Amino acid sequence: MITVETTTENEYLDTLEELCVEKVDRVKKIESLENRIAHERYMIKTLEERMSTMSENYHKDIVNTVEAALAM
Repeated sequence: MITVETTTENEYLDTLEELCVEKVDRVKKIESLENRIAHERYMIKTLEERMSTMSENYHKDIVNTVEAALAM
């Protein structure tokens, strides 16, 4: 026999299950965003290192060109 308490318990359990599923989905989205942020940070760091290297090489080329021009 189904009583009011049983119906209320079932509704509560259904709601709890829905909330758990929703929480799992949110956690997955958060983890996905964290992974994306980590990847973007890595890409920024890599680009900054490349830009720094390119700037240093460009500066060396300019210095060498000026020294070569002055030596003539």
